[in-house]
Amino acid sequence: MEKAFDYNGNLVHIDDLDPIESIIRRDHYYCPVCRQGVFPKLNCKEKINHFCHYKFKTNEGGSKIVCKNDWEHEMSIWHKQWQDRFG
Repeated sequence: MEKAFDYNGNLVHIDDLDPIESIIRRDHYYCPVCRQGVFPKLNCKEKINHFCHYKFKTNEGGSKIVCKNDWEHEMSIWHKQWQDRFG
């Protein structure tokens, strides 16, 4: 996802974050759909910059994400560029 709430409740776009400042301050961000914690993935090589949900450990030893909006963070640069062409 490209947008998330910061700790003050402001909706911020991933491209508005400074990579160094974000690491130094350890800012907290939250998914606009489920309000779970997310973190910025910046300077990604294969994908566009995005916020990613924290994964939670399950009793079975795996991990899962519990948001209905989970699929959005897997969008590739190619997918995003095509999607932008059609509005």
